[in-house]
Amino acid sequence: MNSASMKAYLKRNYHYYILLLLPAAYFVVFRYGPILGNILAFRKYVPGGSMFGAEWVGLKYFRMFLNDPSFWVAFKNTFILSTLNLLFIFPLPILFALLTNEMINGKVRRVIQTISYFPNFLSVVVIVGMLKELLSPSNGIVNAILGHFGFEPIYFVNEPEWFRAIYIGSDVWQFMGWNAIIYTATSYSIF
Repeated sequence: MNSASMKAYLKRNYHYYILLLLPAAYFVVFRYGPILGNILAFRKYVPGGSMFGAEWVGLKYFRMFLNDPSFWVAFKNTFILSTLNLLFIFPLPILFALLTNEMINGKVRRVIQTISYFPNFLSVVVIVGMLKELLSPSNGIVNAILGHFGFEPIYFVNEPEWFRAIYIGSDVWQFMGWNAIIYTATSYSIF
């Protein structure tokens, strides 16, 4: 294409390129711009100094990070939570979708699906507040049931050994219904 035909093409289709300006600006500012900030990981940052750091330090901060015992504790916890997520949060909605799909009574199925996917629309802050109230040692329903069977109240939220169970359980409760609907819709499209 020579320059005269290119100019004619641009003159004829300039409005398409004007429409392209906003998405292009978005990508430059929010996708490619932050890549420049990656240089901070390799430079010594001094508060009040240059935004890009004072001097080049190379991999110093990476070595500090990898030699910090807290990193390995956080890495282990993240790995365990990810594994538990994969073991519980992934298959349970599939099983729930299969079970609800096999229900003969359509009204009951719709009610169960509606009740199960409602927590997906609640904020995580609301879910945590509800869990705090449900697991409260003084007036929570879980401890009331345990007390009925003769057990002492358990401070679930304050005990570190209960964190993983509460975390995975709250994710299952919040997202199982919605994910089951997605899997149900997928199964209909496959078959």
